[in-house]
Amino acid sequence: MQVSSAVVSLFFLSTRLLAQDALHLQTAQTQRLSEEASQTFSGTVVVQNLAYEKDVTIHYRSTQDGLQYGTWLAAKAHYDHARDAGHEVWTFVSDALPSQVRGNDFEFYLILTTLGQTFQDHNPEHPYRVGSGYLDSEGHPRFLLAAAPMAVESASYAPRGGGQWLITAWTQPEYDAVEAIYSMDGWKTVLHAEASQAYSIAGKPVWFLRIPGDGQAICFALKAEGENVEAWDNNDGRNHCTSF
Repeated sequence: MQVSSAVVSLFFLSTRLLAQDALHLQTAQTQRLSEEASQTFSGTVVVQNLAYEKDVTIHYRSTQDGLQYGTWLAAKAHYDHARDAGHEVWTFVSDALPSQVRGNDFEFYLILTTLGQTFQDHNPEHPYRVGSGYLDSEGHPRFLLAAAPMAVESASYAPRGGGQWLITAWTQPEYDAVEAIYSMDGWKTVLHAEASQAYSIAGKPVWFLRIPGDGQAICFALKAEGENVEAWDNNDGRNHCTSF
């Protein structure tokens, strides 16, 4: 029995597409828990639900003040929630580095193992990289917006000035407006607030929102718009909810 070259080509094309879609990084960011604490980094990964049994591992290493690379370490990602019928969201947090180490950047790549196969998102020769500050010496930011069109970096409450919620978000370059849809009474009242673009880092717009509040819990979603494009970050349908 002969198999046409067209069928063979289609098979290999499908295999390549599967490898590319099996997993991809959404976001990653560095964090120092206190002035005395060591630095860690964390992130979210979208994984194609090819089978129930799967293993997602982040391989990472750090630099010490940008001078010396450490050894490759591994951290397990953990299932967080279902994104849709065919995809899951997994999260990871690296081990903390020794407290005497300062100014660490991280480079990393992702590996999914399932159905006896291994899929990679980047590799040791061409890893992702996230910096320790707003920008490291080579222009890598502390927050990495990878495949997601937009993402919330942080949401915190500041009691000064009568109290306000401070929200920071990132978008891809094609978006030129961001709006928060929020509520402080369990969605009985729905309010809107426009974000202002503070600056761009590594080509990605960074947006700030200041929402007045006297300490009530807030739930919100963000909508980004550009020319003929629209994106939402509603925490995969669960909304972002936080309290003071």
